[in-house]
Amino acid sequence: MRTLAIALLFLGCCALPLSADDEPQDDTPYLEGDKQVCKQPPMLLKRPSDSWQFVDLEKMKKKAAAAGQDVSTPAWQQLKFRLYSGSQRANIFVYARIDDEERDEPLTPEFLAEGKLASLKGAFKEPKLSKPKKVRVGRTVGVMVQIEGKLLRGDKDHAVIAATAFRSQDKCILEVQLECKPDQVKKLGKELKTLLKKLKF
Repeated sequence: MRTLAIALLFLGCCALPLSADDEPQDDTPYLEGDKQVCKQPPMLLKRPSDSWQFVDLEKMKKKAAAAGQDVSTPAWQQLKFRLYSGSQRANIFVYARIDDEERDEPLTPEFLAEGKLASLKGAFKEPKLSKPKKVRVGRTVGVMVQIEGKLLRGDKDHAVIAATAFRSQDKCILEVQLECKPDQVKKLGKELKTLLKKLKF
């Protein structure tokens, strides 16, 4: 499976380091159904429309391991869901982890979004940034950031919309990342918001 390689080294949340092309291979393993459940941290995700399919992460990990990738890294361990839209050749990644660090002040989605945006900038040439916006994430409020430009790797036009949220009850950090072409941002951004509203987090 191939997609944008962005390594997010912020508070332990890492974007999965795959390749720079977002078109999957013919043997991509998909899961049937409109929703999937993560037991730890607990959450339920529904696909925003019929154009999206859940990717079987266990089979994806086996393929990656067979190809020599280290699937014990935080990037793989924190990836809880992946959705792919074949008609739009776009990806959505959902990462989550429990923050076990001692902090003087509680984490905020604004702080997480700032770190996310800083890490994304390193993957683009002269990135164009949009102003962070608040967004509904299930029953909580998160922050959404957007970045567009040519990738350093592959010199292709690309866009990323990412939403961050924090669940104070169990200190869960959530990151939802949409990767698509710049001309798809308006349409797929709406679908991402639909997914975030439906998310039971």
